[in-house]
Amino acid sequence: MSIALKNDIRDALRSLKRREQLAATGLPTGPKDQDSDSEYIEPIALARQAHFDQRHGISLADALEVMDSWTERGSPWLDREEALRLRYIDGLTYEAIAAQMQLSIARVKELIAEALDALRQALLR
Repeated sequence: MSIALKNDIRDALRSLKRREQLAATGLPTGPKDQDSDSEYIEPIALARQAHFDQRHGISLADALEVMDSWTERGSPWLDREEALRLRYIDGLTYEAIAAQMQLSIARVKELIAEALDALRQALLR
């Protein structure tokens, strides 16, 4: 479920960005995507993005793109991606993440801090 939600949020943020870019050009934006879930996902995506942007000063849309590249790299990036996804996409507490990943709370916090640092570095390039 978590990966599917991440993908849905990423797609919704991409769609919003495309519509904003078209609107800025003065061209008609056309109807919203006809996906039946978009009306439910879009508000979630916007709320998650606002929270992530405010808390970390990083665009969630950009972060999700970088996180997708981590899944291609494999371990140890998979643990960082999973911890970050569970925290900021699924909204789990550190305790819940630790239980799900079978790690200590301290290790979960380390993974998230490492992931955020890696995101900042990747997005500064």
